[in-house]
Amino acid sequence: MKRHGVGILVSVLAVGVLAAPLSVTAAEAAGGEAEQAKPELQKEAEQAKPELQKKDKAEKKDRSNVDFVVTALPASLLVDVQGEKLTIAGERMSKVYMMPNIMAGVGMEFGDLYVDLQGGVGMIVNDQFQSFLLEAVLGASYAFTDSFNCGPRVGLLYLTDPDYTEDDTADFDEAAGLLVGFQMSMGDRIAYVVSVDLVMASMDVNADEGVVTSKDKLEISSLAFQFGVRGEF
Repeated sequence: MKRHGVGILVSVLAVGVLAAPLSVTAAEAAGGEAEQAKPELQKEAEQAKPELQKKDKAEKKDRSNVDFVVTALPASLLVDVQGEKLTIAGERMSKVYMMPNIMAGVGMEFGDLYVDLQGGVGMIVNDQFQSFLLEAVLGASYAFTDSFNCGPRVGLLYLTDPDYTEDDTADFDEAAGLLVGFQMSMGDRIAYVVSVDLVMASMDVNADEGVVTSKDKLEISSLAFQFGVRGEF
């Protein structure tokens, strides 16, 4: 009985020893097949990418392509590029203005082209001048990627109740203006917006008797650098 038991034990050990290399060989073979399959899977993924992009564009087209658009540009700096500035009673007007503004309107998608029309309010202000601002801006941007759009924009401005804040010796007439520029947005439905615009406006100066002014108009011809946030809903 002991010899018979020992024989069985030896047989089991022999089978285990012979099976171990076979298991290792099978694992190696499976690993090799997996490595060989990787390029095929990558190739299939690359081939499927254009189809996924087409599907995504088709889904976008299926959605309503009319959006409610809101743009807030709180960080807006105007730097006057005109040579000679207006002086009032010896005080030269500053060449730097701030122009915070907010707009709302509608936008429409035409394939990769997005067109929006917005109206809004804001201010143009510095230490010597302030005026409320009404604006209407038409913009068009091309989607170079899903998250990067850029294109031109043009708008009309109206400066209401402009005021010389240094003292009460002068004020300005209300005036219309023009905005022409280029905008970029980075994001999807909520995006960061950067724009560089040329802002032009001209206002008549009304000075008290005896107050000397170097010109009869305040002319704003400024480069505006604007940064903010835009939402499409």
